[in-house]
Amino acid sequence: MSLRLRLALLYTLLLAGVLAVFGALSFVLVSKRLYAAVDESLRAEAEAVEQAIDPGDAPLTSQRVLESFQRNVDERVKAVVENVIGNLPALGRDMQALMTRLEQLEEKIAALEKKKG
Repeated sequence: MSLRLRLALLYTLLLAGVLAVFGALSFVLVSKRLYAAVDESLRAEAEAVEQAIDPGDAPLTSQRVLESFQRNVDERVKAVVENVIGNLPALGRDMQALMTRLEQLEEKIAALEKKKG
């Protein structure tokens, strides 16, 4: 197996490992934030329901609580999505830098093989 092939395989495996770790870490962090946001929202809404319960206007209160809950969930989901999408350009720049570095290394390997041969 040539040196070029071994290095290409090594860099491919390293890149795959880095991407797997980054993906797993991103998934864990985003899921924890989402769960924490939903838990906090549910706690706040439960407290609001407890304070607002009045048998005379229960249908109106439950409708207001439901609308408030929906607005909170929508705002939090929007914030999380914007945060995730905001990080994509930085990831693209990092990937481009890695690809450029890999190309440079391949050129050096080719020059060394040419010089050797």
